[in-house]
Amino acid sequence: MTEPTQPPAKPEPTRRHRATAVGGLLRDVLAPATAKQGILLAQLLPYWPSICPLLAAHAVPESLRGGTLTVAATTSSVQRELQFLAPSIVEGANTIFGYAVVTQIRAVVRGEQPATLRRPQLTEPLPPNPQAADKAQATCQHIGDEALRTALAKLGAQALKGS
Repeated sequence: MTEPTQPPAKPEPTRRHRATAVGGLLRDVLAPATAKQGILLAQLLPYWPSICPLLAAHAVPESLRGGTLTVAATTSSVQRELQFLAPSIVEGANTIFGYAVVTQIRAVVRGEQPATLRRPQLTEPLPPNPQAADKAQATCQHIGDEALRTALAKLGAQALKGS
């Protein structure tokens, strides 16, 4: 009797690549979505006073990442109040977006009035240089309406002064 023959042993598979972290593989795929978070925050800022009317002067959204809205507060008492108001803030923010983006609120104390709430100090614009004013005036000379021509020449002179 012949003994059954064993099939030849398969060689151990060799790895062509080293182990790679999943986060590294997904970085390129997730980059557009994480960049979009900044856009979402920019969309939220104009509505902040209506979302958080009691504390809007003392707290401002700072970042939105992974469903967590980080809000900068001026004092620890404002921080505590934000934690109490978190459910209504989450609901208000998601109403603005139209879908559930924000899942939780993280309040941090910055100890100063948030930069986005500071009023900018307005300064008088610098007068345009004479060459820019002359070029803008020449460009607008074909406009028939005097008031429109003057306004556009002033606007053009301001735009051209940086060039």
